[in-house]
Amino acid sequence: DWLAFVESVGLRRAPGGGGAMLLGAVLLRSPDTVQQAISLLESVVQSADDPRAVGAAARELGSAYFVLQRHEDAVAAWQRSQEIMPDPAVANNIAFTLAEDLGRPDEALPFAQAAAAASPNDPSILDTLGVVQMRTGDLESAAGTLERALQLASGNPGRAGPILLHLADLETERSNKDAAAA
Repeated sequence: DWLAFVESVGLRRAPGGGGAMLLGAVLLRSPDTVQQAISLLESVVQSADDPRAVGAAARELGSAYFVLQRHEDAVAAWQRSQEIMPDPAVANNIAFTLAEDLGRPDEALPFAQAAAAASPNDPSILDTLGVVQMRTGDLESAAGTLERALQLASGNPGRAGPILLHLADLETERSNKDAAAA
């Protein structure tokens, strides 16, 4: 019903592309309309007049591609978004996807560093930087970064859990089984 209402007010035709971007973001919320959302968001990225609409549509499009495991497309869309509207969370998404899903940690490192520089107290962003550092072989930097992330996540098990797993991976990489087990 809500979608029918949004369509009836002509949101798709609003000037600049912002309305179509908003409609695409709404359509992404339902598995039944994901492909329709992607088509709409792709058209906004390609032809909208308002750079903010393009940047926001590219960000949403990257997230949709990521969920569909279209990782190269996700990175390309997020990079387009970053060109227009730099955002540490989007840089973090790029870094994580490049390092973990595409196996290109060297390419991921500048994005992870930029995200951490912009949000130095975000444990999730520092976790990504630590993982990227580990994947590039910089184990000492990774240890410091992951320990800092863990300090910042104290009291939040949802954030601390993944960091602890990454610290265990790091200690395994260092051949320190007792520390990994702890």
